[in-house]
Amino acid sequence: MQPAESIFNKITAEVPLLKKLIDRGKLFFVGEQETIQYLQNLFEPRNSHSSYDYYDWKEGMEALEWDGELLSTYQAIVVSSIDNEHIISDWVCQELNRLQLEVPVLKLFSDIFVNLMSGCPLLQTSDREIVYPKIAYAIATTPRSGSTVLSGTLGATKIAGFPKEHLRFPSQTLAQNCQFDYVRYLEILMQHQTTENSVFGTKFIGHFFQSHYKSGFDFNRLLERFNFIYLRRQNKIAQATSILIGQKTKTWHVSSNKKYQNYKTKLSQIQVEDSDLEQLHFQHQSILYQERFWERFFEEHNISPLIIEYEQFIGSPEEQINKVLKYLKITDEDRVKILPQYQYKFYNLTKKFNFFNNDNRIRIALSNKKIQSDFSKLLIQTYKEKYNE
Repeated sequence: MQPAESIFNKITAEVPLLKKLIDRGKLFFVGEQETIQYLQNLFEPRNSHSSYDYYDWKEGMEALEWDGELLSTYQAIVVSSIDNEHIISDWVCQELNRLQLEVPVLKLFSDIFVNLMSGCPLLQTSDREIVYPKIAYAIATTPRSGSTVLSGTLGATKIAGFPKEHLRFPSQTLAQNCQFDYVRYLEILMQHQTTENSVFGTKFIGHFFQSHYKSGFDFNRLLERFNFIYLRRQNKIAQATSILIGQKTKTWHVSSNKKYQNYKTKLSQIQVEDSDLEQLHFQHQSILYQERFWERFFEEHNISPLIIEYEQFIGSPEEQINKVLKYLKITDEDRVKILPQYQYKFYNLTKKFNFFNNDNRIRIALSNKKIQSDFSKLLIQTYKEKYNE
């Protein structure tokens, strides 16, 4: 098992879980000593308007039995464990029942983390009946395949959910180390992260999904609820190059001319070295491995996904978006119109005058710029020469 500090660092690198818990009134944290000590060291210097208390559950609750009045003053008891918060939570609930106390008991990960990610009130239990959306889909893909643009464009329609990477490092770390049921997590997201027409979208990147899938929780129970869109890129070497350059420049997406100029400046400072070509080869093989995983996954579960090629999407995004919407049965006609930025701005200015009252088309604009460069072409050519591609 990884140390508490390591696990929390991996979670909070992307999700401000612990920051959201600062100054939340009066909370009582119960868990194993290592986790409790970590939280106490974090919260005590930062809380200025709250009173938190901490307890190592292995010491037993005997000392608290005679102080039931104090326990009843807490806003919630937060079970915090990098080992198994479910066992501790069950024990705490038994003790409260024995003391005939009604105090909310929340799990740090299964409740509070899930609430944060799903947009629910932070300090409430997530133990409730799930109401599934009418339509749910997942974009199954690999890194640097155009999935961010595809997801953003679908989200911009406001009728296709809010597809993004819900399964990433934080939930992966929790599923692998902390008995965190990522399938239940997805179910709660499916209930709360939908558009008004009850559509939920998510995005599964191959290596993240595979790690979650191997963690022992039963994702198969959700399979029948998902439609799958398989987004892939024909030019795998260009895709691997995009990963490598993103790592070197720390730039993954460009949405403005200023960011594009900064990106070009970073590119001009990079020199191609043998270690870069080795890393590029590793990324290339990783993409091939992830695609083989997806193909086996679809075959094993008898899934026939809608296949979208990156190159086709970049060439005709409007056609591909409408294809997705019809595949999902969100609409049976070509409703989406993708406009250049200047036309979209004009549309936004004029629509308030009700010029489009009788037009049910959805007008959106693509925000991200394509960031292919001469450097990437050079890197691809050098790689092909080295590996005889």
